Amino acid sequence: MKRFLTLLLCGLALAACHPWTGITTAQLAKKMGGPPQRIQNSGEYRVYVYRDPMGGGQLSFYVDQQGIVRKWTGAALSGGGGSETGDASAGDGGGAAVQ
Repeated sequence: MKRFLTLLLCGLALAACHPWTGITTAQLAKKMGGPPQRIQNSGEYRVYVYRDPMGGGQLSFYVDQQGIVRKWTGAALSGGGGSETGDASAGDGGGAAVQ
């Protein structure tokens, strides 16, 4: 029981580290300091692309039909290093970076 409770608390802490999923596009624009660099379509999502304020990369936010951010990706423009991914809905394949 202790192991399950510890795992549950760790999962909740990790989910709290990614505040991007579940917000509206208006909230996203406010947090990012303005409109996106570009908006493009990707399947059932519209992709809002912003410059990464923490580095030289870009952040891509996948927005559903209701204007809610459902997943996001972040990657360096140079192509080196890793990338981060956040996803609000499990099982839909995660987010692939859109270049």
